[in-house]
Amino acid sequence: MQDIPQETLNETTKTEQSARADLWEFDLTGIGGGRYFFCNEPNGKGEPV
Repeated sequence: MQDIPQETLNETTKTEQSARADLWEFDLTGIGGGRYFFCNEPNGKGEPV
């Protein structure tokens, strides 16, 4: 299991989250590809996810 940053844990305990994130998954394993995950929010470093 990966370590979850304290800031993320704090966000999940709020009654109302600060933003709604859109998440997408492209599963191309059926045609020999990989699984790709995308999000409309930047990560903790400000980089695209």
